[in-house]
Amino acid sequence: RIETNNNKQQQHVPAGMRTSDYENDVAGDGRMYNAWANLEFKAGRPTEACRILKRAISQFPNDSYILHAAGKMDERIGNYEGARILYGKSLRISPSAPALVAYALLELNPNANGTSLANELAHKLDITNCTNAKKEKMGVDLNFETAKRLFNKALLIDPKHGPTYNAYGAALLDRNQISKARKLYERGINANCSDPASVYHGYAKVEIAFGNIDKAIRILRKGLEVVDQAERGGKFGNSCHETKGRDRSKFLFHSLGMLELNSNHVVAAHKVFERGIARHGNSSQLLLGLALCDVR
Repeated sequence: RIETNNNKQQQHVPAGMRTSDYENDVAGDGRMYNAWANLEFKAGRPTEACRILKRAISQFPNDSYILHAAGKMDERIGNYEGARILYGKSLRISPSAPALVAYALLELNPNANGTSLANELAHKLDITNCTNAKKEKMGVDLNFETAKRLFNKALLIDPKHGPTYNAYGAALLDRNQISKARKLYERGINANCSDPASVYHGYAKVEIAFGNIDKAIRILRKGLEVVDQAERGGKFGNSCHETKGRDRSKFLFHSLGMLELNSNHVVAAHKVFERGIARHGNSSQLLLGLALCDVR
C-alpha cells in the first residue's frame, strides 16, 4: 500500500517483489511507470493504469516519453481529446517519430473526429464552412492531409524509423494510392531502417492486397534475410526500440508461412514456421501455422 492523494490505495505489485522495492524502482525511472500501467491495463484495470501514468506525469512533468505513453493509454480507453492534448505536450517538449506517428494514427481514427489539427488545416485551406459533401467533392480529406504532414515530420526527424513507413504506407494503401505506397516502402528499404521488418511487412501487404502473391513472397523472404543480417551484424541492441524491431520479424515469418501454405508450398511453409518458432519461441500464430502445415 502507498499513499496517494492522502488516500490509501492498494497497488498490484509483480509476484515475488516487495511493494517498497517496486515503488522505489518505479519512482527512479519514468519508463517503469509505463510498464506498470501496461500490466494494469492488461489485467483489466484501465482506470488504475491511467492513475499510475498521471502520477508519473506529476513526478516527471517534462518527460516526453511519459506524456506519449499517457496519450496512448487515453486513446486506448477512448479519451481521444485527452490523448491529443498529451501527444501535443510530448511533441512540444521533444519531437520524436513515435509520438508523431501516434498522433497521425489518432487523426486517422474514424472514432476521433473533430481534431484541432484538422480544423487548423481547414482554416489554412479556407474551407472551414464547407460541408463534408463539398469537401469530398473537392477531394479534401482533412484528417488524411493532417496525418500526412505528421508522417512527413516523423521521417524528417528520423528517416530510419521503420514503423513510420509502415503506418504511412498503410494509410496510402487504404486510400488506394498504390504507386505512392510502393515508392514510400522502397524509400524505407533504401534508408536501411533500424526496424526493417516493419517496412518489408508493410510493402508485402500492398502486393497481397492486389493479388501479387509471388512478389509479396519475394519481399517477405528478402525482409527476413535483412533481419538475419542485421542480427548477425549486431545491429539490434537491447534498447526497447531495437527489441521491438527484432520481435516484429515474427509477422514476416507468419505472413510468409501463410502465403507459402496457401500457395500449396507446404514444405516451404513448414520450414518458415519452424524458423520463426526457433527465433521467437512459442508464438501462438506461428504454432498454429505449423499445425496447419501438418494437417495438409
